[in-house]
Amino acid sequence: MNSLRKFSLFVCSMASLAHFVLLSIFWQRIPARIPVHIGLSGSIDNYGGKHSLLYLAVLGTGVAVLSFMLSNHAPISGGYLSAKNKQLVLHLASMIICLLLLLFSGQIIFRYSL
Repeated sequence: MNSLRKFSLFVCSMASLAHFVLLSIFWQRIPARIPVHIGLSGSIDNYGGKHSLLYLAVLGTGVAVLSFMLSNHAPISGGYLSAKNKQLVLHLASMIICLLLLLFSGQIIFRYSL
């Protein structure tokens, strides 16, 4: 396993673990109704239940697992990117998605539970 793959796996694992730990610590203090979408104007467009945060944690974990499965089977030829660059893009994308989901969920947790 190359070093980027190990680092990406570590970042996504820690982000997913932090997500679940934050949820378990603050679950009782999170209100039953939280904003789930904020429009371009900055106003809240949609509300959802606090279980939406749990779905984000599961989604982040699923994205990480899917990207690692795909990185093993990146096509060797075809397209604009080499196989090595395709793996790089998949690993970077998985880290960014996991961290963005944690950032979004963490911001909601801290804003509405404290």
